[in-house]
Amino acid sequence: MKCFNLKCSFVLFLFLVCASQLWAHDCQIDGIFYNLNKQTQTAEVTYKERPYSYYGEVHIPDKITFNGMDYTVTCIGDSAFCGCVQVKVTIPESVTKIGDYAFSKIQLSEIEFPQSIQEMGEYVFARCWLYSVTLPRNITRIERGSFYKCNNLEEVNIPDGVKFIGDSTFCDSKNLCDINIPNAVESIGNYAFSGCESLTDINIPSSVESIGSHAFRNCLRLRKIALPNSVRYLGEYAFYNCGSLETIAMSNNIQSIGKCTFTYCGSLQTINIPGAATSVGQYAFSQCSQLQEVRILEGVQTIDRFAFNDCRKLSTVIFPCTMTKIEDYAFEGCNALSQIYCYSAIPPEIGYHTVKQTDVGLGSGGFMVKAPRKYVEGLVSVSETFTEPTVKTGVLNVPYGSIESYRNADFWHNFVNITGFDTSQSLPVNAVIMPNSVEMKIYDINGVQQDAPKRGLNIINGRKVLVE
Repeated sequence: MKCFNLKCSFVLFLFLVCASQLWAHDCQIDGIFYNLNKQTQTAEVTYKERPYSYYGEVHIPDKITFNGMDYTVTCIGDSAFCGCVQVKVTIPESVTKIGDYAFSKIQLSEIEFPQSIQEMGEYVFARCWLYSVTLPRNITRIERGSFYKCNNLEEVNIPDGVKFIGDSTFCDSKNLCDINIPNAVESIGNYAFSGCESLTDINIPSSVESIGSHAFRNCLRLRKIALPNSVRYLGEYAFYNCGSLETIAMSNNIQSIGKCTFTYCGSLQTINIPGAATSVGQYAFSQCSQLQEVRILEGVQTIDRFAFNDCRKLSTVIFPCTMTKIEDYAFEGCNALSQIYCYSAIPPEIGYHTVKQTDVGLGSGGFMVKAPRKYVEGLVSVSETFTEPTVKTGVLNVPYGSIESYRNADFWHNFVNITGFDTSQSLPVNAVIMPNSVEMKIYDINGVQQDAPKRGLNIINGRKVLVE
């Protein structure tokens, strides 16, 4: 009996909680439901019950009177108009805040904001029918999911004072093609523009310091991106599957290039990896089918597994003198890789895996590393960092004084063609990747600026380049 009474009490408690949510208002005036704060004499627009508390035109007044007391309407509360059909809302200048989900899942094609609004909640217009939005000038943040899956949305005007664009803000707004990011924004959140399939161009201002994971994932028509030097953090999958992305102007201060950052960027042809990025993560440039040239700048130390796997047109890679380790499978499937320039006098360590000795030469793949780091009888260490065509027919270019070191080094000794070059001299143009910097400057030997490199000796951003 005691157990039964407890169950009954719990059921009654749930009923009261649900009932309080279904009728979450203090009063109704002219068809609009309000919650009242007697201490501040302010009113918040709310709802009667779910769904469809409102229909048609709703004109919110700036003041109401209830039981002889005047209240100023300052807020549109959480979920106030959520799910309403065919509604048009007029917001007064007295309103300063719009709550979470206030207009989500609503058949609303346009809305005008009073400039009094200072704060807008999460998912405020999620799955809304809006076509164009001009946000109020006094907001400083666009919160998580604000325009999530607004499939009709084409244009958004963001005020100059916004500093923060939250997670999933415009995620899966598939028709969004025109947006400005003001020069006050410091952070772009995870998934912020993911799935914006119509976005072709976007300007990242010099105020931005971090771009979150998956931020521009599946922006299928994005053609170019310039990351200013203010950007220090670039999240994993940030530009995953941006299949139309042709050029990337990379920030010189990015601290790392994470997992799958540019995977499936099938139109990308050249890339400079800045020296501040000490590592290149797993699958960072995997499946970039048109990538031909990669220059890894001084400061980068490690390249992780599968970083460039299946970049089938990749022909030239330049490793800096700071390179210490290239992991197993880093260039798996890069059969066209024919020129490797390694500036390091000490051969970088090569990643490996262990197989049975009887399996070598029986389809296991890879090339022998001289000895397992931890010897186990019957096992051998092999590496598939580079493919067989690269090792057997490609050219490994190393500093003149280091040829013998590479010929005797684990894995590197497998290369058939190891040749020396003078690291102080310019490389042929087919082995030089043009800088990603949007400020690229080209001069002839007389110091006259040029629009493009010409045959002979050129000076590009202070570096001598020989065009043959």
